[in-house]
Amino acid sequence: MLFHYSITMLRCGAGAALLAVAGCSVYLPTVPSTPLVQRGQVEVTAGLRGLTTLEAGASFSPKAHVLFSGEAALQRVKSTQTSNSVTTETIDTHQQVGLGVGAYTVTKAPSPVYLAAVAGVGYADVDIHDYGLLSFSHHYQAQYQRYYGQLYLATLAPMGSYGLSVRGTWVDYRQLLEDGVPIEATNHFYLEPHLFGRIGQGPLQGYATVGVSLPAVRNSNSSGASNNALAPSTLLFGVGIVFRPHLLRQPDTAPLPER
Repeated sequence: MLFHYSITMLRCGAGAALLAVAGCSVYLPTVPSTPLVQRGQVEVTAGLRGLTTLEAGASFSPKAHVLFSGEAALQRVKSTQTSNSVTTETIDTHQQVGLGVGAYTVTKAPSPVYLAAVAGVGYADVDIHDYGLLSFSHHYQAQYQRYYGQLYLATLAPMGSYGLSVRGTWVDYRQLLEDGVPIEATNHFYLEPHLFGRIGQGPLQGYATVGVSLPAVRNSNSSGASNNALAPSTLLFGVGIVFRPHLLRQPDTAPLPER
C-alpha cells in the first residue's frame, strides 16, 4: 500500500493522465495489504499514493495462525476548470478506513511459503469531480462500505520476499449523488490481483507492487461520465516501506516459533 500510483485505464475526462493520477473515480482501490506477521509480531506501513494520498496501515498476530490488520487513506486534490473565461477551483477528497481479520500458515521448507486468507470491511467518504473532454464536469458525492476477501502467498527469503495476491471487493453504496441527484450504480464488484515484493532483512524493508482493479460490469450508468467515474479499470503501482519493530528486540526476547 504505500506510495501508490493509480492510472485509470479508460479515459477519465479531460486531461486523462493528470486526472487519472489525481483520481476521478468514486471507488478508489487501495493496494491490497499483504502482512507477513507471525505470532507476537507487528508490521506498520506508511507512505504516499499518487503523490496526493497519505496512507497508513498496521497488522498484528496475537497468536499463531491469526492476524488482524487496519488501514487508512486520505486523498486531497485541487483542480481547476476554465469555461467562458471563468476559472473554477475545486478540491476533491477521498477518505477511507478499513479493518481485516485473517488466518495464515507458514510451510516448513528451506524457502518457507507464507499462505494467508483475509476478510475485511472498509468505509469511504467521497467528494470528487469528473471532467468531461467536451462537456462540463460532473460532481460526485458518495459514501460506501466495501467488503473484501483476499488470498495471498509469499516466498520468504533471507533478504526479502515476493508473492501473489488476489482480492475481490464488493462496494455497497450508502449514498451516491451525481450533481446532487441520487443515482444507481450497477457495478459493485471488483477483481484485484497483484504481485508484490519486499527487500531487506532488518526492521525496515522496501516494498513494491503492481496489479490491476477490474470491474465486473463496465456499463455502470447511461452517461459516459458516470461510466468512467463509477466503474473504473485501474492499474495499481506502488512502492514504500514496511517497519517491523519485533526485529529491534534482543534475540532472547524474540517470539516463540509458530505451532
